Amino acid sequence: MGRENDDNRVETFSGRSRRGGFFGSLRGPDRGMVRFAIKVALGLLVFFVVFYLIFYAKRYGEAVFVLSNHEILNPAAESGSAQLSFAANDRVYFFVGREGKTINADLAVIEIEIHEGGAYRHYKQITYEIEKSFPRLAAYIPGEYFSRSGRYRVKALLDGKIVSTKEVVIN
Repeated sequence: MGRENDDNRVETFSGRSRRGGFFGSLRGPDRGMVRFAIKVALGLLVFFVVFYLIFYAKRYGEAVFVLSNHEILNPAAESGSAQLSFAANDRVYFFVGREGKTINADLAVIEIEIHEGGAYRHYKQITYEIEKSFPRLAAYIPGEYFSRSGRYRVKALLDGKIVSTKEVVIN
């Protein structure tokens, strides 16, 4: 397919692309198609950036809070169950970290509430003063804190903000 020049020579697309290349086509008659392709590429780039920010960056910095009846070496491999069961006087190990970055807090608090009379009330609290650069905090809650059977709620707070809550049942 071709078109005539001012001197009646037929110029094909391959002839134009060899002579002017990509930038030559921006000045030539095909510039509308090239501009459309650039707009589509920029639109796709914006879409993928927004997609990344919504689905991945939103998780960046979220807290990871794991409870277990044994020492937590790999929090990703531990159960993500919302309600956990333990025996009375068991040590309850916990892990607090951030997804993709350091804890970025000066104060970590593990707050324990007990279910009595149809509602939860404050029962015990453990406070840790930490450096912002710590990647995670892993320790245990003494078994004496869970000496009575019943339902408990364990909250993880970083700098006074609740980052996660887990329900615990003591048998």
